[in-house]
Amino acid sequence: MARRTVLDARHKRVAPQIASDGSRPQELTRTRSWHYSTFDLVAYTRLAAIGRHVGVGLWAYRGPDGQSLFKAVDHLLPAATGAAADAGGRRAQRAVALLEEPPGGDLWALRPAAEQLDSIAG
Repeated sequence: MARRTVLDARHKRVAPQIASDGSRPQELTRTRSWHYSTFDLVAYTRLAAIGRHVGVGLWAYRGPDGQSLFKAVDHLLPAATGAAADAGGRRAQRAVALLEEPPGGDLWALRPAAEQLDSIAG
């Protein structure tokens, strides 16, 4: 059942939910796009970890338009790096200069913001 779930995720989750640039359009329309984009990515990486145990390489999957988990991670890096740089992270500050500016010119399409974390205590 786990193997089938991961196999199905390629065509039922990754291909329709991750755009060719790695964005998740459904998450970007939400008011808390950063939260949902990172939450969503955690779920994908957990699914990929399960896949590794059942012989399915979800990290290696490429959708018909080039969608992939690697692209989903890459899509979040500029915003994550920018947030770390703003917080004083020296490595992140050096990395910002190396980021490629997207065609629209807005380097921070996803805007990380301080927010109260949901309680994980049961």
